[in-house]
Amino acid sequence: MSEPTIYHVKPEQVGKEDLGDFLRRAVIKQFEGRDYYISKEVIEERVMKYSNGQPRKLRGFLINEGNSVGHAIYFDVTECAGGADWLKTR
Repeated sequence: MSEPTIYHVKPEQVGKEDLGDFLRRAVIKQFEGRDYYISKEVIEERVMKYSNGQPRKLRGFLINEGNSVGHAIYFDVTECAGGADWLKTR
């Protein structure tokens, strides 16, 4: 199974908008004009290749298009969720 697409989200992209609203709007834009629905939304922590062993906070969406099997899109939101301190607030 291939790795899902992971997009990095910077605080300046989100601005004062709610992070969840920003991400759902990004998904809507990505799938504009297509028959799709979000079947699941997940928040997880994962050590990524680029993270020097530090866990990153990922927010993912399982997307189904029409009657096909879904695929996942993840957003690395660590910097938008308080940086490395997000683990302490869980």
